[in-house]
Amino acid sequence: MSKEKSVESVKLEEGVLSTPPHSRDELATPDSESRYITGLKLYLINAGLIVSMFLVQMDSSIISTAVVNISDDLGGYEKSSWLFTGYLITYCICLGIFTIFSALCGAAQTMIQLIMFRWCQGVGGGGVFALVQLMFLELVPRRKLPAYMSMVTSALALSLVIGPLLGGGITQHGSWRWIFIVK
Repeated sequence: MSKEKSVESVKLEEGVLSTPPHSRDELATPDSESRYITGLKLYLINAGLIVSMFLVQMDSSIISTAVVNISDDLGGYEKSSWLFTGYLITYCICLGIFTIFSALCGAAQTMIQLIMFRWCQGVGGGGVFALVQLMFLELVPRRKLPAYMSMVTSALALSLVIGPLLGGGITQHGSWRWIFIVK
């Protein structure tokens, strides 16, 4: 079969995108590693991600030690609990966004819809991810924090193992749409 005949076309709303099919063997070759970012660009992106996670993680702990000074300066000590309660409200909103857009991803009728729904799902998921970690800073005593954060980290690691297995099983024996419903 010639290379021209093996090209698949995917119709999008704006036009046609032609891509050659990829075999599993082709994806596993060392040449496929060239698609990853390397060098300075990788280090800068990595630094940006680590700094952003660091800042989000540090936010609650830095405020908890400064809440009295903040209240003295701005007044309204009786309202200062909202500095932390706001995270719980935001967590619930983010979880709702993630859940609603997960369902919409499963119902998507076009690739553009799926991409847009995934973007919105990511907003909710990113909020949940950050806020779960921050909420533990307020929920448990500092001495118990390592044990609880170990549970969170273990759950994250377990999800990285179960996710591909579950996704592969679902798509092989059913519809890809179910991966968004299962979540």
